[in-house]
Amino acid sequence: MSTVDIHSHAIPPSVIEAIEADPTGFSARIEGKGKERHVVHDQGYAYPLFEEFVDPATKLQAMDGKGLDISVLSPPPPLFYYWADAKTGAHIARLVNDGIGELVSTKPARFRGTASVPMQYTEAAIAELERVVSAYGFRAVEVGTSVEGAQLADVAFRPLLERASELGVLILAHPYSVGAKQGLEDYYLTNLLENPYDSTLTIANLMFSGLLEELPSLKLCVAHGADSHPTRSADWSTGTGCGPKRGRTRKRRRRSCCAGCSSTPSPSILGRFATSRTSSGRSGSPSAPTPPSTWVRRTPWPPLRLCPACDERGARCDLVGYGSPTP
Repeated sequence: MSTVDIHSHAIPPSVIEAIEADPTGFSARIEGKGKERHVVHDQGYAYPLFEEFVDPATKLQAMDGKGLDISVLSPPPPLFYYWADAKTGAHIARLVNDGIGELVSTKPARFRGTASVPMQYTEAAIAELERVVSAYGFRAVEVGTSVEGAQLADVAFRPLLERASELGVLILAHPYSVGAKQGLEDYYLTNLLENPYDSTLTIANLMFSGLLEELPSLKLCVAHGADSHPTRSADWSTGTGCGPKRGRTRKRRRRSCCAGCSSTPSPSILGRFATSRTSSGRSGSPSAPTPPSTWVRRTPWPPLRLCPACDERGARCDLVGYGSPTP
């Protein structure tokens, strides 16, 4: 079995060139030279252009060092441009996806592509999803855990999720925000605290909204979800039936966090989730059990115990994949 990094960000060189050529249109600019280059957005946030971000040869070298066979390349959230108008959002999504396709083509045996779509415009998002599936054979699409304040579970995004389910495309939900939030500017707290919280919030909304029951074939992976979601898994049942759409009088059904430790005959919603957890400096040989499907893959780090119920039974969950926090 191949070892796969399902959460590996990349910025295509063609996107960098486009930003340099039209900083006004992208509301961003490139500063610095060589290894000191940064993307600086008008909203006030910036990030470095590490070689592993933009150069496929460097990424392959890093993959070899980590014992990875395949990396699933996805754009970083600042390239989502959900705040942009329809024309700009669709244009940038197409540019990013074509660039990801070019990166994949440099080593198709070791790279896979994840699309970006303009989530703020449903028809354009569906059209772009269909295009990249047809043109590049992408099997995954990356979307924000929220879109300009609206949760992924919102009915506005149901048509896109339905189409992804029909196409058999994996939804990789990644935390999304524009600009730094007060108190999280330093110490890498965006990744340490904000991202896990946003992912856990999205998981809760997806479960309690009934979306997963409406779309039983939908494939989901929530980036950064394994950093926080498992610690709350044993308590999720207290929210079942308490949401505004389901009413407070509905009888609650106890749900378990994974099929392997379920003691109830009702289907497990929590077991539908694959989550990725960022890790750095971990080592060890692959020892996780065989994943239950082709879209959640074993990684070269030890598996996690996903929830208290699993720990009590001495079981291991296989719905956690590691992301390399690359770069």
